[in-house]
Amino acid sequence: MKFTVGDRILLKRSGEEGFVVRFLSNTMMEVDVKGTLFPVYTEDVDHPYLKWFTEKKLTTAKKALEIPVEKTTTRSVRLAQGIYLSFIPQFQDQTGEDIIELFRIHLLNETADAIQFQYLVRNAKGNTFFQHRGGLHAFGNIYLHPIELELLNEQPRFHWEVLNTSSPVLGAKGLLRIRPAQLANHIHEMLDQNQASFSLCLSQELSPLEMAPATPNLLPLPKLGLHAFKDLNTRVHLETLAEPVIDLHIKAIPGNTGNLKPEEILQAQMNLLHQKLDAAVIAGLPSMLIIHGLGKGRLRQRVHELLAGIKGIDSYSNHWMSGYGWGATEVIFHR
Repeated sequence: MKFTVGDRILLKRSGEEGFVVRFLSNTMMEVDVKGTLFPVYTEDVDHPYLKWFTEKKLTTAKKALEIPVEKTTTRSVRLAQGIYLSFIPQFQDQTGEDIIELFRIHLLNETADAIQFQYLVRNAKGNTFFQHRGGLHAFGNIYLHPIELELLNEQPRFHWEVLNTSSPVLGAKGLLRIRPAQLANHIHEMLDQNQASFSLCLSQELSPLEMAPATPNLLPLPKLGLHAFKDLNTRVHLETLAEPVIDLHIKAIPGNTGNLKPEEILQAQMNLLHQKLDAAVIAGLPSMLIIHGLGKGRLRQRVHELLAGIKGIDSYSNHWMSGYGWGATEVIFHR
C-alpha cells in the first residue's frame, strides 16, 4: 500500500489516526499522532477511508431501521448462594446433532463477598492439567480453561480452595470428582431442559478454618502439586499463572537464580516463557507482551523461535512501543 508525505493514516492496532511526516526506509515511516512523533512499520498502518465509510454506513442503517431499545431487565434466575463450577458445552459444527466436543469451565462466586481462590486439575494418572489462583468479586465469574469431553469422562480431580478476602479466617476447600454416570445425567438434564450449561456447587458457605493463611495473597499451593511448580534443571521456582505481561529479565524471575551460568539463565528464561505461554493459551488471554530487552539480541531470537512453534498464536511482532522501545514483543493469540 503506497503512502506519501502528508497522507492520513490509521494505526491498525490502536485505531488512532495521524499523518505521514517522512519516510525512514522502504519499510518504515515516521508518523504524527496527536502531536506525538514515532516510527512505525508500513505494514502496521492503513488508509482510514474504509473506516470512515463503514462508520457512516452503519450509522445510516441504524437510523433507517429504528430498532426499539429493549429495556434492561434484572437477572431473574440466580443460583443459590455458594461457590460453583459451571460447565458450558461447545458443540461440534454439525447441524442438527447435539455432539459435545468440549466444556469450558467457569468459576462462579454466587456470594456477596469477594474471594481469593486456588484451583488445580489433575487427570486420572495424577498429572497436572491446569492450575490457577486469583481473586473474584462478589457475584462474579471467571473463565478457567477448556476440557475435552474424553478427558472429563476419565474422572479428573478438581482441587479447589477459597478464602473470604475481607475475612481470611473464613474459607472452604475440597476435591470434586465427577463419575461417568453422573456426567451423563448432568448432560442429559442440561439438553432436556434446553439449558446453556450445568453447574456443580463446591460450597454453600465459608466457615472458619483451623489454619488460615495470614493474608489471602499468600495461599499455599497444594502439597500434592508442588512438583509441578518447579523446574529442577534450572533451580528456578515457576508458577503457572496466566499474565498479560511477562518480564524475562533474570532479576524478575522468581526463585533462586543466584550463581547460574549464562546458559542456565537463558534456559530459565525460556522455561518461564514456555510455561507462561501455555497458561495464557489455556486461560484464553487475547494477547501477551514479552519484555526481553535489547542486548545482543540472543534472547529475542530464542523468544521468536519459540513463538514460531507454539500452537494457538495468531501473530507476534517486535515493534517500537512506548516505555519499551524495541525491547519487547507483542503476541496475539487465536480468538
